[in-house]
Amino acid sequence: MRISMSLSIHNISKAYQGNKVFENCSLHLTNYGQIIGLIGPNGSGKSTLFKLISGLSFPDSGVITNSLVTSKLIENPGFMLNQTGIDNLKYILNTKEFKNSKEIVKQFEMEDYLSKKVKTYSLGMKQKLSLTIVLSKESDLILLDEPTLSLDHKALSTLLKILKEHSKTKKIIISTHDIPSFIHIFDDLMLIKDKKVIKGSINDIKLKRYLIVVREFVEFKKNLNHLISEELSKNLEAQQIIIEFTPKLHDQIFEEIIKYGLIKAIPINSASLYFGNFNSFPISNAW
Repeated sequence: MRISMSLSIHNISKAYQGNKVFENCSLHLTNYGQIIGLIGPNGSGKSTLFKLISGLSFPDSGVITNSLVTSKLIENPGFMLNQTGIDNLKYILNTKEFKNSKEIVKQFEMEDYLSKKVKTYSLGMKQKLSLTIVLSKESDLILLDEPTLSLDHKALSTLLKILKEHSKTKKIIISTHDIPSFIHIFDDLMLIKDKKVIKGSINDIKLKRYLIVVREFVEFKKNLNHLISEELSKNLEAQQIIIEFTPKLHDQIFEEIIKYGLIKAIPINSASLYFGNFNSFPISNAW
């Protein structure tokens, strides 16, 4: 029988240099598997919330009770730069966790880099090493603050698959501005608004039309023909397509998008609408 553990935040307030980030904020989460998106503008307190949950910071008032074993990736993690990747893994992880890391290292295709000093790593490699450490830990709750930073499309696809597998047994909270990359794996949403964390609706961001840009467009389009009707898509030029998502098809379509190398997914009917001629949409500036 699984023991239920939880995270409870009760009426906390937190300020930095006189600026209130949270005021009388409450939240309750259990340890049952789920992926939650944490959404909010810059400076709204997403990283601060993660620090409060993980004990890296403390509220000015109110109570936080966390019985969940928590692993986190918050802002810029520190490494022993003059040591190798494998030395960092061995130093930070215990024996069981280090064994867990071997599979994640393989999935991220990092085997050839572990014997090299971390100071020689690119930003993307450092991010993959950070994610490997966090995802290898024996934890109930995983906190990820902008985990896609510097990742290429292949690493992103790998990350999404790993997170989906982890969510079967762990609670995962992802703070991100890159909603299109994660929307198909979010089970729920939390929004930071008016100095509080409130529940959002996943359908509010799933009912969108997107301009999709993928690398292997021909195969992608052919594979999607059985999912969408012709009137719901418009072939603009090589590698570009507009798709109107419905809740029924949303997750299935995004799985195909990731498989064929997502470059960009721009929500058209939102504040990030690309104004102008879609035929000239710049596909070269992939993240």
